[in-house]
Amino acid sequence: QTLVYGPKLQSIWRSRVTFLDRIQAGPSEYLRIQSYKDGSVTHRLGPIEIFINPVEHSNVSKLSVLHLEGSQLIVVYKPDEKDGSIEKRVVKGPIEFMPQPDEWIHSFSWHGPQEDNNCKFDPKSRNFEKLSMSPEQMYFDVLEARTSDDVIVKIQTMIFFEIEDPEILL
Repeated sequence: QTLVYGPKLQSIWRSRVTFLDRIQAGPSEYLRIQSYKDGSVTHRLGPIEIFINPVEHSNVSKLSVLHLEGSQLIVVYKPDEKDGSIEKRVVKGPIEFMPQPDEWIHSFSWHGPQEDNNCKFDPKSRNFEKLSMSPEQMYFDVLEARTSDDVIVKIQTMIFFEIEDPEILL
């Protein structure tokens, strides 16, 4: 198989012509390109357009960059090539973030309110990557609390909270 770069006059008698697929990434996207030659992966930030060459590329995919607002952050991990440990860094918004090929983003998995009852929680029902640093609120009910004079009461509370140091959560 020979690859012909054009424009060029080329005899194609008894040859197979393959048209290459084109892939584009816009300003808020990037291309993840995996090479056949050495298996390396590169990320190229858009706007960009390439032709998927089956001789050079084993896989090309279009992904979206992460949009972080001013009150949001993400935790990014990367292997340290010197000693094999994992480096952790916090990326704060506002920013459009594209991870490097060897980085991955922490996925948080928290308890969250049930759909039918705001005051009951299901484990691991809130899954997200962007951690909000702005004040939030949650409801919490104590269904059967007993007072000192043996009266059963229901206590409904609304809790306001704000995360000040995300390092404590990790």
